[in-house]
Amino acid sequence: MPQLDAIYIFCSNKSRHQEWTRNWKKVKGVHTNIDEVCLALQLTVKQCNQDSIAVSFITEKQMALTDNLNQLEPTFMYTQIFKEILLDMEYGKQAIKQFTAYCRNNNAM
Repeated sequence: MPQLDAIYIFCSNKSRHQEWTRNWKKVKGVHTNIDEVCLALQLTVKQCNQDSIAVSFITEKQMALTDNLNQLEPTFMYTQIFKEILLDMEYGKQAIKQFTAYCRNNNAM
């Protein structure tokens, strides 16, 4: 399945599943602890976000017509900063509950 990028196995017996998963390139890990799975997913998402940074090519003529190429669209910039903060910061289960409650109460999607 080309649209499937990574598989993480969550089980109670790590040694039982590690052997057969070596044959599957998309299996990224076998975990017995849910926190380990979350950490692995966070790292993969962070890497995926870094890999998908937009690049655009413009001609010299277009560059002459553009006033300031160093200025980013503010919405894009704030979204990127927000994603970095969420992926890098340490937070507990209570913080996650509060954040999801806030998003639900304020129709944030």
